[in-house]
Amino acid sequence: MNTQLLMYKPNLSAADQCVMCGMCQPHCPTYHAEHIESESPRGRLSMILGLAQEQLKPDSSVIKHLESCSGCGACEAMCPSRVPVMQLMDNSKQLLARKSLILKTLLFLVRHPARYSLLKTVIKNQKIASLLRVFGLLDKSSKSLQKTAQTHQNTRLDSFYPARGNIRGNIGLFTGCITQIFDQTTLHDTVRLLTHCGYNVHISQQQVCCGALHQHNGEIETAQLLSQQNQRVFHTKTIDSVIFTSTGCGAQLQSQLKDIAIMDVMQFINKNNLLDQLLLMPIAANTLVHEPCSQRNQLKLPDITPLISNIPELAITPLIENQFCCGAGGINMLTAADSANKLRINKIKDIEAQSPDIVVTTNYGCALHLASGISNKLSQNKKIEFCHPVSLLVRSASLQ
Repeated sequence: MNTQLLMYKPNLSAADQCVMCGMCQPHCPTYHAEHIESESPRGRLSMILGLAQEQLKPDSSVIKHLESCSGCGACEAMCPSRVPVMQLMDNSKQLLARKSLILKTLLFLVRHPARYSLLKTVIKNQKIASLLRVFGLLDKSSKSLQKTAQTHQNTRLDSFYPARGNIRGNIGLFTGCITQIFDQTTLHDTVRLLTHCGYNVHISQQQVCCGALHQHNGEIETAQLLSQQNQRVFHTKTIDSVIFTSTGCGAQLQSQLKDIAIMDVMQFINKNNLLDQLLLMPIAANTLVHEPCSQRNQLKLPDITPLISNIPELAITPLIENQFCCGAGGINMLTAADSANKLRINKIKDIEAQSPDIVVTTNYGCALHLASGISNKLSQNKKIEFCHPVSLLVRSASLQ
């Protein structure tokens, strides 16, 4: 047996729980797109066991099928035997040993906040990014993502924002890495809403990346180190709850941090009846709702439609095939771009057919992946806004 996997024997033993019933197949986005066994959870489990038992070699074909998994967790959510497929997939990535330079670079840069500005420069600066692409150091698929990321203008976040009026509690805001760089609009809107409703908001400068990107790309020890740092930062009596805005980060935080109340911002709004404190004014806009797989499968949070439907005149429609992953998969949209782009085809067609004013989602990575797939013709004729639902609530309530 491959000695690299001996330390994961308990996890590999869990693969024996799979009875090969195939109930996962209809829910797997890559199987839905390709209709071949090797692009299914059952096929991937067979490959993982084959690698562990040295009956398979990690050749380009095996690597491609394992890396094309978007990590959506739909198979695990539907599995009658409760096979921990995602855990097995994470461990299998350590066997592959092959990491593209872009993946290695991204995992290095998001590991520490001091490197975030460098990542921002690389992605937003056209000349630097173009030069890196010429030498093959940056994936071609990054071009459309770069264009989308450049539209986001961010301002610095302070470490503390006081509540307005009577204090109801103290919130620790998890800012994440990619969100902190490219989607501070959502973070600022979260602060505006929480402080308006009576919560002090604390933003620790010592917090780090949640570790999900590392966890799902074979750097499990690094993911554990990042989790330990966040555990130290947020395990304090000063903070009542830790709030996150991106469901991908939230799934990782809830699985790793112990004895800490961690909650999605929309879940927090709903649980504490914060809409009762907002005077919502009309937003006359056609809105498509995208439901991230991390929201549905890992966090098991409800659809956010009932919450934003409190906004007068907002016309809401679910995005087609919300039960299937859009393909973003953390950074799958860069590391397995061909597969990721296939998974978003029907969603892009639906967006272009309906031509909404707004597409709303609770995961910035999904927003970036979907926005970068919109055709140039449509984007030139109409500006489609991609935003977090909390931003719609803040806009409707005219919070400053």
